[in-house]
Amino acid sequence: APPCPGDLLGSMAAIPLPRRLSPRPLQIHSVDPLQNTLFRKHRLEPIVFAWPTPDKKILRVSAQIYNTPAQYEALAIVFRGMRS
Repeated sequence: APPCPGDLLGSMAAIPLPRRLSPRPLQIHSVDPLQNTLFRKHRLEPIVFAWPTPDKKILRVSAQIYNTPAQYEALAIVFRGMRS
């Protein structure tokens, strides 16, 4: 489910992730293993961080002029594949 109404989304969105996608709690100032995987396997660079507690994660996506629609579509495809 969307974390907020669509009209509250701007150039940046923070999306709560299911625990199964990044189950290990983060250490302070460490890069989340999911974030590393997204970059190494798919060359995607959204930020994954703990919020509001170490065992819950947020995916932060930022829309900038240098990003292309294809990059956002690739991110969606990766996450759709993680659902199964």
